[in-house]
Amino acid sequence: MSGQVLPSQAEAGCRIIPFADHGLKKAPPLIRLRGIGKSFGPLRVLANVDLQVQAGEITALIGSSGCGKSTLLNILAGLDTQDHGTYTLAESKNSEKAGRQRVAYMFQEDRLLPWRTVRDNVALGLEAARIEKKERLCRVYNMLKLVGLEEFAGAFPYQLSGGMRSRAALARSLVVEPEVLLLDEPFSKLDSQTRSQMHAELLNIHAVTGMTAVFVTHDVEEAVVLADKVAIFAPRPGRITEIVPVELARPRSLLDKNVTEQIRSLRGKLCFNPHPSPPPDDSAPAEGAGLHVSPLKGGITGKGCRASPGVKRESL
Repeated sequence: MSGQVLPSQAEAGCRIIPFADHGLKKAPPLIRLRGIGKSFGPLRVLANVDLQVQAGEITALIGSSGCGKSTLLNILAGLDTQDHGTYTLAESKNSEKAGRQRVAYMFQEDRLLPWRTVRDNVALGLEAARIEKKERLCRVYNMLKLVGLEEFAGAFPYQLSGGMRSRAALARSLVVEPEVLLLDEPFSKLDSQTRSQMHAELLNIHAVTGMTAVFVTHDVEEAVVLADKVAIFAPRPGRITEIVPVELARPRSLLDKNVTEQIRSLRGKLCFNPHPSPPPDDSAPAEGAGLHVSPLKGGITGKGCRASPGVKRESL
């Protein structure tokens, strides 16, 4: 496809169609993690991680650097395997894809191939699939339209701004029509204004597609603005100490007093998280053991606390 001129929507014989309504909100938990443990040699990276993610839900993983968030994301993506515990991706009657083929990963770096155009980078995930050329062009066009890059289809990565490169990477992840999108700090290198624009872009796509998303972040504001719930990690070994539902209507403005209160409360939890002692081994704990679930209401003010290593300075 390299060097090929992107046909118009009419020429491609396609039209902009949102992903089919899979009834995600009515489905049982799509992702179930039970007693997940992972070690690299003598280093225990994850211990007894329990997490359930409902279909159509956006879940944030937040905590200090080195507490296993990205390792857990790699396990969810099938790039690594757990040493202990079980990971279940519920079957879908509405998808012809099997297992991890239903999962897409957006990395911290955009990883665009410099010798390929935006269009060809987005099409990369479809090249190994048995998809006719016409349908492939339709999907690429739809994704470029969805992220606002249809006019830059023939541009090369060096010609794009940071935000545009992130949009291209997002389109590449979405063009395979995943049920689950995993994101590892994908907007951390963007300036605050562009990052806010990407938040709005992601939420718009979520509203259109109904996809399930799990993302890693160190940004408290990003977690509150995007997520339906936030899993707080503690380090050495990495484990979830609290799951905090974010019960706010969207869109969420940082100028809204309820949103700022949620941010203040979550930041307080990160500053003063007691980090209970880790379990002695990776045997599966009793249901709900050692895990506190509470809505983001009230809480510690965070006044006078030092910033957690997992909280960006500009967010304080």
